[in-house]
Amino acid sequence: MVKSVFISVIVSALACAFACFGQPSSSSPLPTPSDETQTVDVLAVRRESVMRIEASLSGGVRSVGTAFIVDGTGKAVTNLHVLLGAVSAKAYLGESEREYEVEPLTLAPEYDLALVQLVSKAHKQPFQPIPIRSTRPRVGESVWSVGFPKSLGYTVNRGVVGGVRLAETLSKDLKLDLGYSPKSFWIQSDCTINSGNSGGPLMDSAGQVVGVNTWVYLKADSTYFSLSAEHLGSFISYQGKSIGFSSLSSMLRKAKISHSRVPWLEIAKTSKPDEVLRAARQFRDQSPCGTCKGTGTVSQRVQRGTRSQGAFEVPNYVNQTTTCKVCEGKQFAKGASIRFGCQLAEEVATLDPNHKASEKAREFVKELLGRLSVRELDLLGSVINSGMIESSSDAVVKIPTNVVFVATVSSELGLGSDGRAFVLRLPVSNRQVLCLDADLVNAAENDRVIAGGMLSGKFRLADGQLVDVIQGGFIVAGEK
Repeated sequence: MVKSVFISVIVSALACAFACFGQPSSSSPLPTPSDETQTVDVLAVRRESVMRIEASLSGGVRSVGTAFIVDGTGKAVTNLHVLLGAVSAKAYLGESEREYEVEPLTLAPEYDLALVQLVSKAHKQPFQPIPIRSTRPRVGESVWSVGFPKSLGYTVNRGVVGGVRLAETLSKDLKLDLGYSPKSFWIQSDCTINSGNSGGPLMDSAGQVVGVNTWVYLKADSTYFSLSAEHLGSFISYQGKSIGFSSLSSMLRKAKISHSRVPWLEIAKTSKPDEVLRAARQFRDQSPCGTCKGTGTVSQRVQRGTRSQGAFEVPNYVNQTTTCKVCEGKQFAKGASIRFGCQLAEEVATLDPNHKASEKAREFVKELLGRLSVRELDLLGSVINSGMIESSSDAVVKIPTNVVFVATVSSELGLGSDGRAFVLRLPVSNRQVLCLDADLVNAAENDRVIAGGMLSGKFRLADGQLVDVIQGGFIVAGEK
């Protein structure tokens, strides 16, 4: 049975630092609420105009992001990457999370924008749009990001504008890799934008939208970017019909997807510990070859000449051990190893951390996988890697897909406030894989490991190598 996995996506960038762009002066007076209480009150009102948006992808997976109302008819803005691969979508608006169907109206790939329409026969009253500010915020001005980060529900974060950047002033490499319009302006702030905030509004103290939360600069701490709201004017005035999700998918396939943007997925924690334990036991019991019982060899009685038995010559039989023809001596069944390994990766990645038995389930998985010797891992890798990660195309990535594979830990990367990342090297092709945000890690550099998680996209490393990005799941070293 395919279980639903909820994912929220945020675009992150790992690239060179870029030049600053001076902030233009504004002739319009900036909003100045009398005190903090007034701002808090305004933000409370805006809660009714911000929604969690869930886009259904293939395989029972759902991409989760944030959107906000921009007119009284129910038009809303979100990031285009939130709808990547979607076949349908729903929105949950306001504190009561009223449910609406979502129809895509138009896209602007060069700004990572999507305009959608909320549809509900039960809704009778006009929607409450959030005002769009006509001027850019000043450097040093306080701003607030709102959205649904890390599966924590509706969240407000406060920060300060650190700069306003024009895309064409970015470094050459970053400009080419990001692929945004060279005329686009980006609001840099320390207002936290975690995965789940994608497409949400960045607002000033008067509750006006000054930006659309879009990407994170991972080579610096607390550096987040929102598309300037000045690009929303003509975009949200679109009056055409829905383009439909089939057309949306076609348009997205043609759109440039930058490989300098790390595709960051947030996987909602919905699995119970008993589901993790069941998946672990299935992997343990079903992965070994059924013909040789995981030994890699089979014994059979074969005739070797004859022997005398009284007055007669009778066939002489001996036990002969040969390589198992089914697994070719590799001890593991390819189909079962991949199937149950991927299932285990999904269950670990979606394990509810707040359940009282979750830690015990993790320890069980760590101990079970850790019993595999390095030799067994090598044999397992020769079975599953060729059917999974080693055979993936540099040009085509099916997202999201659960994967399991064997590799060696090359290095661990520190991503500041955005967590840990491991670079793993595959044994046959010598390709590298970037593993982010693993839920279970028991490994160090140079360890041979079994790893599993969710394939979230591709990323181009500093040396130019295009690598698969895996998020969630586990990285466990074999027994030495």
